[in-house]
Amino acid sequence: MFRSLILLIALIIVLPVTGEQLEVLDGPLPGMEFVTIPAGDFCWFRGNANEDHWQEPHADENGTQPVATRYPNPWGLFDMNGNVKEWCSDWYHPTLKGTPADGSRYMGDYSQAELDYTEAIRLDPANPYLYFTRATLCGTVRDHQGAIPDYDRTIELDTTYFMAHHLRGIAMLFFGRYEETLADFSVEIELHPDVPEPWFARGTLYYEMGQLEPALSDIEMALEIDSLFTYWSQARSLRERILEGDCKVQRLPLRAGRAKTATFAGKGS
Repeated sequence: MFRSLILLIALIIVLPVTGEQLEVLDGPLPGMEFVTIPAGDFCWFRGNANEDHWQEPHADENGTQPVATRYPNPWGLFDMNGNVKEWCSDWYHPTLKGTPADGSRYMGDYSQAELDYTEAIRLDPANPYLYFTRATLCGTVRDHQGAIPDYDRTIELDTTYFMAHHLRGIAMLFFGRYEETLADFSVEIELHPDVPEPWFARGTLYYEMGQLEPALSDIEMALEIDSLFTYWSQARSLRERILEGDCKVQRLPLRAGRAKTATFAGKGS
């Protein structure tokens, strides 16, 4: 249950790796003949995303355009080129040379990245963004214990850094620090009360802790703010379970066990 809670509160959206993105980008199906199509008919880009080509509904001039208003690629997929940048779950690599041959994630050199962040912090020690990015790097390799001090420092330098509160709260879950997680989610809500995700995250944690009344209040608030947010279906399902008198709630353990840690050589600031 604890693992599912971590995944749920983290609000994870699965993105393709670069290899998968390239595989479906524009490769033809076996036996398919190449057909020359003008770029403007195939994708949105700076040259055609203007009022001469707009289709309702549309964005502002030179902005993003409605999905599937250009021709699909040979795989039948729309907007694989142009319109918006492609988000992948691994790191950018200009040539893919040296990346995994099986198409799995390319995640770069963590140790060197950590050294670079540490040097950047030495040069600019009052920059909260640098501590935040080093903390997220620690979180990526499951060094949650190492991430928390950097989230602490981020918040010391900028108390309004809401994502630092959110991710620090998630990191503390791995060590059973549930009340501190609730406090961080509450600060996040104070900073952005019109965003549904922190309400949903706090409500989910209340539910897993067996506190159904505040859980229901937070879940309903998330649904009231935006009935179309990313985790709407999960929020609606959780709300229905509470209203139906779900009394089979298992309280979270006092401690969730030690998280896996990875030690970097250069961390010292």
